[in-house]
Amino acid sequence: AASFAAEGPVAYIKGYVPESAHAALSALCADQGWALLSDEPAPEDGTPTKVENNRFVRLIQPVMDFLGIVPGYREYEISSWFLLFFILFTAMIFGDGGYGALMLLASGFFALKAKRSGKEVSDFIKLSLVLSLATFLWGMATATWFAIDVDSLPAFLYNRSIWLISGANPQASQNIQVFCFAIGLVHLLIAHIKNV
Repeated sequence: AASFAAEGPVAYIKGYVPESAHAALSALCADQGWALLSDEPAPEDGTPTKVENNRFVRLIQPVMDFLGIVPGYREYEISSWFLLFFILFTAMIFGDGGYGALMLLASGFFALKAKRSGKEVSDFIKLSLVLSLATFLWGMATATWFAIDVDSLPAFLYNRSIWLISGANPQASQNIQVFCFAIGLVHLLIAHIKNV
C-alpha cells in the first residue's frame, strides 16, 4: 500500500514498464477493469532502464554493474560494442599467452565446479573465460609467453605467431601502434554512424 498514491477517491500507481510488456499490462488492466494511462518517458524522468541483451552481450553486465552504467532513455545502449572492445583491450593489456592459459584453466575450473554442483555458470565466470581465451590468443599471435625472450621460445610457440605483431619482428611495436590508431578510428566511425 505504501507504493500507492491517492487523489481524492482515486488511488493509483505510477511507474515504468518496458515497451515489450506494455501489451500484457494493457490486457491485464482491461481484464481487471483498471484505467491505464501510458506515455513515453519525459526528458526529466530518471533512468530505471531495463536493458535486455542476448546471452553473449550479457557477459559484460558485471562490468556495467560495477561501473554503474545504465543508458538513459535517449542514449545509445553500447553493451555490445563495449564488450567487443573490452575483450580486445584486456587481451592486449595482459598480452601474455602463458598468463592467459593460466587464467583460462582457473576460469574453466570454476565453470566446471558450478556445473557439477547444479548451478548456472555466472556471467562473471563466462566473461572471465572469454577474456582469458582472448589473452591466450593475443599472446600466441605476439609470441609472448611468460615474458620469455622470443629467441628462447620453443619453435611450436614461436611458429604460431603473426609476423606483423610478433615479438620477433622489429617493426611489431610500430605495427601495434598503427593497429591501436585504427581501433580509435573505428570508435569514431561507429559513433558518427550511430548519430547519423
